[in-house]
Amino acid sequence: MGNEIIPFADLGIVPANDKIFTEISSQSFLPRIMLMQAGSESVKTDKIKQGHFALVLDKESPMDLGDVFDALVLTWRPKAIRIEGNEIVEDLYDFEDPSYKKIMEDSETRVDGMSALFGPEFLCYVPQQKKYATFFFSNKTTRREAPVVKGLLGKIVTFKRKIIKSGARSWFGITTFESTTPLAETPDINEMKDIVKGFQSPSSRKKEAAPVDGQRER
Repeated sequence: MGNEIIPFADLGIVPANDKIFTEISSQSFLPRIMLMQAGSESVKTDKIKQGHFALVLDKESPMDLGDVFDALVLTWRPKAIRIEGNEIVEDLYDFEDPSYKKIMEDSETRVDGMSALFGPEFLCYVPQQKKYATFFFSNKTTRREAPVVKGLLGKIVTFKRKIIKSGARSWFGITTFESTTPLAETPDINEMKDIVKGFQSPSSRKKEAAPVDGQRER
């Protein structure tokens, strides 16, 4: 019996299918892709190099994708979020919602401890990690590149880090183009359909499941 409190096997309990458990416990939210700037907590704590893309599963275990990676871009949706401290207090997907418009307006104003971000959010499949993830183009720099990504929906896209300079200031941006590397393995189509359907039918939430690793508007 080892260190069991009760003889579990003797109770006749049959656990549910392990595959189902794994799926429902791991699909509660989609990971997010982020380009890590110098001010990111993950950079400050040496979890990810600045200027690298990260697949953020949770705040403690971001996966380093390097300064260039490929992803199959499936679809997009509008998104706007308001952050106070490190907490998302508004998370909206309806472009016609007055609160969405207010976040767009507020994104032009800097307030300490608060951020208002908006833009297209893309659903991607990252073959390197065999994971679906969202990529929120939430600031001026990424929004300028967003039409290129939208034009490549359904294709494998190369996302590459680039350095942007303005006077004495510099930061990291993104350049994108169609990849020449085919998928080594095609993801399950039925799973893909389910994930796309869920992505395209979001509900506004007060808090986001995946934690924030704050990036300022540029």
